[in-house]
Amino acid sequence: AEHHSARRSSNALRNVKWFGTCTDIHDQVRAEEDLVKARQAAEQATHNKSRFLATMSHEIRTPMNGMMGMIDFLLDTPLRDDQRYFAETMHNCGQNLLLVVNDILDFSKIEAGQVMHFSNEEFRIEPVVEDVLDSLMSLATGKMLELNFKVHPDVPEVLMGDPSRLRQILVNLVGNSLKFTQM
Repeated sequence: AEHHSARRSSNALRNVKWFGTCTDIHDQVRAEEDLVKARQAAEQATHNKSRFLATMSHEIRTPMNGMMGMIDFLLDTPLRDDQRYFAETMHNCGQNLLLVVNDILDFSKIEAGQVMHFSNEEFRIEPVVEDVLDSLMSLATGKMLELNFKVHPDVPEVLMGDPSRLRQILVNLVGNSLKFTQM
């Protein structure tokens, strides 16, 4: 009986059948490869865009700095009041254009994962705000709006920080406010 039992066990092992499924994952593998290629292409495009923006910003900055220097020379000459006002407005507008160029550079730095640097210096807020409003005055006047400001008495006369960044923020805020104001 034992011998027969062993034989039966042996036969039982021979008759075991495997069950399973076969799944074609070719499409899934291809889709994953396409996603990897698309991600690499997007990263390359972002890198190329950042390089282009940085290059163009530097190319714009060079002639702008030349113009700003010439306006500074002009402001050092004797001018009538109206001429001085026009030259100062050109100077402020040029400064704001340089801020836009700096915005572009900042954007490309952020995209590239680089750290942005801020200055920390003493400055007075009133001249910064006056420059911003003077440079945007023609946009306001064109919409028949008036730009005024008043510094709250609790704001210290001298601040520590980055006046260029503050100017950049104010130009963006006030400029957008003017741009999107409907009369």
